[in-house]
Amino acid sequence: MTVSDLELARAISESAQKIGKTSRVHVKIDTGMGRLGTLPDKSIGLIESIKGMPNIALACIYTHCATAAERSISGAESQIQIFARLMSELQQKGIDYGIAHAANSASILRMPEAHFDMVRPGTLLYGQYPSQYVPHSLDLKPTWKLKARICEVKELPATAPIGYGGEFVTKRPTRTAVIPVGWSDGFTLAPEGPIYRQSLLKFALKKMKRRPFVEIRDNKAPVLGRVAMQMIVIDVTDVPGAQVGDEVIIPAMRIPTSALVPRVYIN
Repeated sequence: MTVSDLELARAISESAQKIGKTSRVHVKIDTGMGRLGTLPDKSIGLIESIKGMPNIALACIYTHCATAAERSISGAESQIQIFARLMSELQQKGIDYGIAHAANSASILRMPEAHFDMVRPGTLLYGQYPSQYVPHSLDLKPTWKLKARICEVKELPATAPIGYGGEFVTKRPTRTAVIPVGWSDGFTLAPEGPIYRQSLLKFALKKMKRRPFVEIRDNKAPVLGRVAMQMIVIDVTDVPGAQVGDEVIIPAMRIPTSALVPRVYIN
């Protein structure tokens, strides 16, 4: 279990005593992510306290890089330097912290100094690179696909508005298809999920410049209008034979895709 404060450590120790077992914990160090974790200047005291508690064993210390997938990794490099200094201080005090880990998928590809005793691949396991800035040096293969089927097809005249706000208006007679997929399913419009790395405003501006698409019958069909909670409209004017029931492949990241979407596992 992850521990980052004394109160939680005590609760774990007490619970472990009650069931007669020893709990192995990983102490999280906040070197600059600003989420979970004890700050570096308080971590040695926390670790010393944990090592003095009954039925709890320190198995590891770890941290997480906030900017390893960005264009500049200077922030991540600073984090690793802080973490390495802490490891050195613990060693000088004769404190056995077990193993150390820090590297997420981006750090694995860009920062060998962050590898330490083990690494934590995440999005790489799904055959996805964490961003365009990391070296695309692995022979990754997609491990999954998000699929849906066309539920309606119809003909719209020129100048017909589509979707919430009527922001998109057809410029020609257009054959459209409705797909029962939307934001609630994790359709983030881009396989590498820039929404994770940018503000919502920047993401919206980027979305306006590059219309999202899906794949149907070996053709790319653009999404028309806004993506709704559970539906999108696509242009199948140039997709010969597109009809209700056709399978559609949706570009999306595995991680944000809703757990409610049924999974089909193939050996």
